[in-house]
Amino acid sequence: MLWTGSVTRGQDSAVERKIDRIDRARQWVDAVEEHEPGAADDALLRVASWDRTTLWRVSTDVRSIVGFVRDPNIGVFYEAIENEPFSGVFRSLSPRIRMRPISYSRNDLKRLEMIAKDVKDRGGDNRLLKRGASLHADIVMLEASRSAAVDPEQRPRSALFMVYMNDGQQTGVDDAGVHWEMGRRLLDIIRPKGSRINDPSQDETVRLWYLASNAFMQALEQLDAWHVERAVQLFPRDPEILFFAACAREMFSGPQVQGVLASTTLSRSLFNLIGDEGDELGRAERLFRQALERDPTRTEARLRLGRVLGRRGKHQESIVELRRATMEADNRLLQYYGHMFVGAEAAALDLTDEARQAYERASELYPWAQSPFLGISALAASKGDRTEALSSIAPVLNGDEPALADDPWWTYYTSQARDVADIVESLYAAIGKAQ
Repeated sequence: MLWTGSVTRGQDSAVERKIDRIDRARQWVDAVEEHEPGAADDALLRVASWDRTTLWRVSTDVRSIVGFVRDPNIGVFYEAIENEPFSGVFRSLSPRIRMRPISYSRNDLKRLEMIAKDVKDRGGDNRLLKRGASLHADIVMLEASRSAAVDPEQRPRSALFMVYMNDGQQTGVDDAGVHWEMGRRLLDIIRPKGSRINDPSQDETVRLWYLASNAFMQALEQLDAWHVERAVQLFPRDPEILFFAACAREMFSGPQVQGVLASTTLSRSLFNLIGDEGDELGRAERLFRQALERDPTRTEARLRLGRVLGRRGKHQESIVELRRATMEADNRLLQYYGHMFVGAEAAALDLTDEARQAYERASELYPWAQSPFLGISALAASKGDRTEALSSIAPVLNGDEPALADDPWWTYYTSQARDVADIVESLYAAIGKAQ
């Protein structure tokens, strides 16, 4: 799903006249209308070439256009006071945001009113906002981002930034892309028909946007704690949203994230939405339980709950959930994870025979996988049987390189997003019908 072409076609010509903010807002509205969801077309490339400040101004003017659509007699427009573009002032459950009036000229207001009329004729404000959020999601999903060079002295130029990591180590830092934030701000002002207040939580397309974006981020380990939190704020009873939020928290608890937090050159206070291992495991447990309360048939949520309980030292509770999940699993991947996790918990409870059988069943499912052999070897070593421990690990020592081995263990933290393409297609279908 990554697109690596050049975006230079979308740049404005240096010989053209200077484009003012209302012209830019018009360009954005036109691009939203022209863009085909899922396509790296000219409309997408045009918007992708704009910088953070330009997009921030566009987001402000789009709110004004929407205001005109909803009330043609509106007289005053306001914008949030931010110390920098996309500063994160909206990042709380009940944000207390200072506002100031926007100084539009009379001519600006007339032009905004004309754009608003076109928006209304094309299908209305909600349609514009949904298609706009889809366009900005596509900018992320269809571009290949480049990792920043390793530089321990580098500091982000914005309060919002992206940390690049590999195998639990920070490899670089750069300004975070603003397109997910742009999408969130657009969707925040969705208003149900007949209502006088904004409420995106009532809209199925908004739900699909958050579901697709979270799945996409997790598939590539592009983690944004606020994006996860906002999805749960809007859809606290949706089992799919809760499941992906729980998976994100489980990932945050893992060594590949906690290792970066422990060694990063950046202040730990900048990661205040990510807790330590214990905190994140607790959040993951709570979210998995909530997902299962809404949908008890969600086997993968039960399996991952069992895994989290085991990591929290609740081995008896863990093995009960894992046994059930493994029996209910209807595909090879989940059965493999289930047997591996049952093996680990049975070993912790000194159920040696059950642990060994579980590892052997996992090995039967993926004969080239290394992890079951390691589990059997560790089990033998714990019982003082060094001969069996060595013979059990022999296939690993004499086999393929780990990176080439057919072992789902390597992709556990991203496997929940294996159906991301189907989820994104569902979003595109909803966008095509957006009203």
